[in-house]
Amino acid sequence: MVLFRLLAILFALFISVLHSLPWSIDLSESQGPGTTLQSFSFNCSSYMPTLELLSVRPPTGFFNKPSLHSLHGLHKGVYVGKVTLSSSARLDALAVNHYELQLQYKCGNFVVSGPLFVHVQRDPGRFRCAGPFASPAGEFIYVPETVTPGALLYTLLLPGLGVQRAQMNITSAQDPPLFPGPFSIDEQGLLRAPSQGLSGQALKSFQLQILVSLGKGQSCKGMLTVKVLPAPSSQVSFPQKAQSITIPEDLVPGSKVIQVQARGSNLLYEIISPLPSPLYSIGQADGVVRTTAPLDLARAQGAAVTKLQVRAFERLRPWASAEFDLTVNVRAVNQWPPRCHPALLVTQVPETTPVGTVLSKLTCVDPDSAGAPLDFQLQFYNPPDSASLRLRDRVLEVNTTLDCDTPGACFQHAASILVLDDGQPQMTREIHLLGPLDYEQQRWYKITILLIDHSQDWDLNRHRSGSCTVTIEVEVSSTMTPLIVTEVEAFWKPEPWFVVVLTATGAVLLLALGWLLSRILRGFAQLLQAPSKPARALLLNSVPGNEGSVERLMEAPRMEMSQQHFDGRAHDVRTGRDYLFSTRTGARRWL
Repeated sequence: MVLFRLLAILFALFISVLHSLPWSIDLSESQGPGTTLQSFSFNCSSYMPTLELLSVRPPTGFFNKPSLHSLHGLHKGVYVGKVTLSSSARLDALAVNHYELQLQYKCGNFVVSGPLFVHVQRDPGRFRCAGPFASPAGEFIYVPETVTPGALLYTLLLPGLGVQRAQMNITSAQDPPLFPGPFSIDEQGLLRAPSQGLSGQALKSFQLQILVSLGKGQSCKGMLTVKVLPAPSSQVSFPQKAQSITIPEDLVPGSKVIQVQARGSNLLYEIISPLPSPLYSIGQADGVVRTTAPLDLARAQGAAVTKLQVRAFERLRPWASAEFDLTVNVRAVNQWPPRCHPALLVTQVPETTPVGTVLSKLTCVDPDSAGAPLDFQLQFYNPPDSASLRLRDRVLEVNTTLDCDTPGACFQHAASILVLDDGQPQMTREIHLLGPLDYEQQRWYKITILLIDHSQDWDLNRHRSGSCTVTIEVEVSSTMTPLIVTEVEAFWKPEPWFVVVLTATGAVLLLALGWLLSRILRGFAQLLQAPSKPARALLLNSVPGNEGSVERLMEAPRMEMSQQHFDGRAHDVRTGRDYLFSTRTGARRWL
């Protein structure tokens, strides 16, 4: 039950606040400081409420902070809030006719906020002094000392005056010698020069306090300051009224285009058309026209032709001026040659290739202009004046029958395709072989080519350069017959001292081996001579059937060798020796 009553109270507070806030009010521009915009009430019995002004749009100091007061007696817990105009409030429906005030009300933890709209209404019977004329410094006007006496200098216009006639008077003193004569102003706000003129009053200033009065006690005042400038010492003029120039599109921002010069003294320059000028600027003191943005014709729309109107004027007499028409034409710069794919074509075709066979189709584009037309030319180098190939609509085709029986028909054909745009061509150059190539010694060659342009059309001191790398692979030629096989043997060449030591050591070793071998042979001979002849005979005859076996054993190789038949003779390339061989058994005998 308590919770229900609390919710009911909060709901009642919320409804009360919403209905008490004035969402929109109308206010006359004639209302002054302290004026109450609206009073509204709030219910808050348990807390100390607050009412705040959070923001004002557009920002201004015309509104005070809201006030909030409690009503005592029977209205306990009821508060009245007010929003009033501040002491600086000067409402002007012609300047601002709508304000939005954001208010916030708090009662304990309960917060509600909302906007208050103030509509400023015109007051037909009210006028006021406005603009620089009504400011503390007043308004400044400049006139030459050669102005005609009594000439119109200025027209004072006041908002809200309409067709009503106001009384205007100059209330400040205009006595000589400070003034050459009195300035005058009529009820239409027309300010005129003194009847004596302003000759001889150069560089002087005259302050005029003006009072504007309308019936019903309405009035306002303001100030005008008239500054007199000396007469022009010379006539400002350009040598010619108009000029047309052409510049390349690759000028970087800040590049000098042209310097315009006018006749006169103490002159300043400005571009008066187009405003703003997106591509060009002019030096105020020197008259140098410079680029302010890239002039890329493919990206900068309207950069091809720009018409500038330049004004030259005297620093102290801005009315002393002259105008000059400058037309800037931007020409396209052919910075890059056409690019083609493939850039190099190497192919092989049999001699039976039919006429009209497509060898390659070129794809070329101009980086400067993707849709620009290109011209293709086929130039033969080897054999010269050959008609074996033809170029038709970017397609390289076989033009004649390739008959290898015709002398020179099966040689390599070398040609260049020259691709031209409006400027620089792309041409395939030649690399000539100056010496023999050895596949065994070096298989790969890399050649770096540097390209330099020495003939710029408009800047002879500026050279463009670039480089490319050509890789050449050496292949084994199929015409290299007969095949030569070379056997590679290791070869070691020792130092001389090592040869001497090795030779001496070898000689000592051979002597030792010879002595040892002679001792062994001597002992073996003694053993052979020790048994007696009967013993040797007994040894031979002790084995049955062995009579004459030794003789037969000695004669066997001789018989086999004599019976062998050799019917061929050959030479061994590796050893350099000749040998006999049998075609039936494959046996060999070295000679």
